Amino acid sequence: MHLILSNHQPLHCTYTDANSGLVQYKAHTPIKLHLRTTLSRLIDSDIPRRETESAHPQTAASSTGQPQLGTAGRFGLVAEFFWGKDSTIRFGGQDLSSKSYLRKEKVGWLVWEYIFKARDGKEYRWALRPHITTLKVNDASGTVVAEYRDMSMGIMSKARPASFEVFSGFEHMVDEVLSVRWVLI
Repeated sequence: MHLILSNHQPLHCTYTDANSGLVQYKAHTPIKLHLRTTLSRLIDSDIPRRETESAHPQTAASSTGQPQLGTAGRFGLVAEFFWGKDSTIRFGGQDLSSKSYLRKEKVGWLVWEYIFKARDGKEYRWALRPHITTLKVNDASGTVVAEYRDMSMGIMSKARPASFEVFSGFEHMVDEVLSVRWVLI
C-alpha cells in the first residue's frame, strides 16, 4: 500500500492511497497544552454504523492539513498518542509506554535504530536516516516492510510529496506500522 501525505507534517495530514486516490488515514494533532495525536482509518462502507454514531459528515484534512467538511466516508480511531516525558501509545485496546514498547539501539556514531515487537510476535527494526525511514524484519533476512520518505522540493532530486509505503506481504500491518512510526517523529 503506497500512501501519499497531503503535506510534509505526518502528524497533521491525510494519507491518500496512490492507486485509488481515496483518503485512507487521517492524522490530527491539535495545538494544545497536552498534546494528543489521533490516527483514524477509513471504514469500509459495508460495515454498518453503530446506533450511537452521529450521522454528521466526517471531516478530513485538506492539502494544507486543515479540517475540511464533506469528505466521503467514515473514519474510525486506530491509535492515540499522548506526547510528553512518558509518551504513551493507545493501540489495539492497550496503553503502551513508548519507552517499554520501543527498544533503542545504537548502530553507529550518532545513529540509532528502534526495535519493537509487533502483534504478530515478530521483531521489527526502524532505521532513521536523513529523508528516509525504513522498517525491516529484525532477523538475518532484513526484509524491508515499509518506508517513509520526506517530500522533495526538486532541488537535488525529482520533486515528490512525502509518502509512506508498506510493501507486499505486510499490508495486514499498516495500522500498526503507521502507529509506531509516529512515535519516532
